Amino acid sequence: MSMAVIREETSADVLSIREVTTAAFASSKYGDNGEAGIIEQLREDNVNILSFVAEIDGEVVGHVLLSPVSLTTESGINSSIGLGLAPVSVLPDHQGKGIGSQLIQAAIARATDLGATLIVVLGDPAFYAKRGFQDASDVGLRCEFPGIPEGAFRVCILDELQPVAGGVVKYCPQFSV
Repeated sequence: MSMAVIREETSADVLSIREVTTAAFASSKYGDNGEAGIIEQLREDNVNILSFVAEIDGEVVGHVLLSPVSLTTESGINSSIGLGLAPVSVLPDHQGKGIGSQLIQAAIARATDLGATLIVVLGDPAFYAKRGFQDASDVGLRCEFPGIPEGAFRVCILDELQPVAGGVVKYCPQFSV
């Protein structure tokens, strides 16, 4: 397992984050769905994001982003409920070495420190289960995007004392482009 230095992004990291994200998703079995552009649009629109990079020997090799998500309950009540973890990117040459896990752990720790109730993610069920994410449908949450494979919408409950109302989780509009 590579031990990368995990830190919050700085303005000097923006180009490296684009390169890491583009390279990671170009080689992904899920393909590149414009993740780098989504990150840039979130920044341009001044969305309150948390962004971390993984650095080895001064090179940015990984990135993770958290952005706000909201919930629409069955009764139509809208509320801010937590954060969406997306995207998680690691350069192909550094994948499978634990860097993505380090980034996710840092994101979870920071979200917990900030008092977030939960984090949701769309991703590989087995990968995210090992990192504390359960099937979101187990707590009555559904993703706004159609056609999500069963079990791919995951949730990590950060505050067990806060009840989670079921409903549809909505990401920032930048994810819908």
